[in-house]
Parts: sequence; C-alpha cells; structure tokens
Amino acid sequence: MASDEIKIAQQTSLELLKVFVEICNKYNLRYYIGGGTMLGAIRHKGFIPWDDDVDIDMPREDYEKLIEISDEALKDYPNYEIKNYHKNNVISIITSLVDNSKKIIYARGTIAERAYYLWIDIAPVDGIPDNPFLRKIHLLKLSVLKICYNFSIFKYGGILPNSMKTGKRSFIKKIGVFLATHLPVEKVFKYKVWIPKFEKELKKYSFYDCKMAGTLASHHGRKSIFPTEWYGKGTKYQFEDIEVIGVDNYDAWLTQLYGDYMKLPDEAHQVSHYFELIDEEK
Repeated sequence: MASDEIKIAQQTSLELLKVFVEICNKYNLRYYIGGGTMLGAIRHKGFIPWDDDVDIDMPREDYEKLIEISDEALKDYPNYEIKNYHKNNVISIITSLVDNSKKIIYARGTIAERAYYLWIDIAPVDGIPDNPFLRKIHLLKLSVLKICYNFSIFKYGGILPNSMKTGKRSFIKKIGVFLATHLPVEKVFKYKVWIPKFEKELKKYSFYDCKMAGTLASHHGRKSIFPTEWYGKGTKYQFEDIEVIGVDNYDAWLTQLYGDYMKLPDEAHQVSHYFELIDEEK
C-alpha cells in the first residue's frame, strides 16, 4: 500500500479520534485507548508507522451511553456516524465511529476485499466474575456463544478460507473456518439470534463492580482480561498532536498483550492493512 494512503488513513483516524475525545469530555464518558493505539502511544507517541487505525476501549455503561447520545453528539459532523448492530444492523459485536466521506476497498489477513468507510473501533469492556467457579462458567458460555456468533457472520463478513492468507490461526480455528466455508452455517446460525445472546452474556457483570475485566467481544479474547486496577481512572498520554486517556498500568497491560512491546517486529511483520481509497465522484 502506498505510503500516502497510510498517511490519509492515519489523518482520518486521528480526526475521528479527536471528535470522539471531544464527545467523551462533553458527556463525561470514560474511555481508554486500546490495542495498537495504546502501544503506539507508548512506543511511538502516536501511530505505529505501518498501522492506520485506532482502537478504543470503553466500560460497557459508558459504551452504551455513547451509542444512546451519538445522534445528538454528532449533529455538527454530518459525515460522521456511529455504526453497530443496534443502530444500523451492522454484523459486528463492537461499534465503529465512521467517516462516511472516506470510502475504501479494504482487506486484511482474515477479511476478503470489501467496500468500507474509514473508521475507528470502539469495544466494550465487560466485567468478569470475581468467584473462580463463576468465572470459569461465564468464560465457557462466552466461548460457546462467540463460536456461534462467528459462524452466524461468516458468510456475511467475508472471512477468507484456509487456502488463502489466514494470519495466525490456531488449529481449532482453522477447522472452524473449514467447516463454515464448506457448510451453509448461516442457515443454522442466524446472526440476529446470536448477537443479542452473546451481548446479553457479555453484559452480565459490570466493569465497575468487578476486579477483572476485558474486551471479550474483540479479537484479543481472553488475552484481554486484566485486573480493573490496571485500567484505573485513566492516565493522559501523547498521541500525535493530542493527549488521550489510556490505562494507568500500561507496562503490565501491554506486556500481557504483546510481550516485549518496546521491541520492533522484524520487517516481515511490519505489515499494513491493505486498502485502496475510492473517489466516489469518479
């Protein structure tokens, strides 16, 4: 992908992030930069050079409040829109803040080429039971529901079969992709059934009431389960030309997700998302 396209994507994501932060400040919503955005803030004071997107984590209560007030909050930004299952029937368990003026053809390791608009991802952070037995039961239920959810969106989401580029998939996941590729799973697993079921289980335990929490709806899965004290009330970090809120204990948080996070990956793993900007006026 041409470097100028990465710059356009980064600038668009940054503009979306600035509006998002403005909304959170105005409506007193808690958020934390997440994933590669938290890593970028610590290691690069901004975007990872070959990355182009922004990840946000929000406690479930704040996340749902954002969705509730989004139309009012975005009234001065006609090109911006909150998109998720409940507002737009988007087949995603998380929410995106989208710039509808930046259309792209997008593909990544597990996603086939499709038309999208540039966006930032906003994932809910849900609590995990403090009781070890209840925690095991809850996580088991979530694992089963996530499998059913993934089957339900497989054909709609354009996930690539195993014969094509798949990234780092486990053997079990490869079996799942093989089955979903060769069987009409979407006729048995309806996303309009499984998204609400998955969400209902995710929402059982509040971030604010539990000692552990995670973005279990995200691709990080159980790896994202952290002590809530690591999140804390949030600390300001430099990200490009703005300050944003991230987790208090960033070192433990990033180490759990990425290991030796200050070490740059070799060039073979410095992989950008592939996309092509579309000029709709043409």
